[in-house]
Amino acid sequence: MTSLPATTPIGVIMLATRFPRPPGDIGHPDTLGGLGLYARAEKARVARVVVDGPIDAEVVEAMAQAPRR
Repeated sequence: MTSLPATTPIGVIMLATRFPRPPGDIGHPDTLGGLGLYARAEKARVARVVVDGPIDAEVVEAMAQAPRR
């Protein structure tokens, strides 16, 4: 297993949710020691992601494009 330097940023694609993110939660900025690069996928709502079967192509595309914004 290869280790990354302790200063390597970590990309996190966030669902379109709004609730408190306590320390330790991946969405809390201190959890990754300031190394998190956060992108929010606006069309990726819980009801559209947590499904039986495939995720809608529009949501997949929104998640793929989120880091590019």
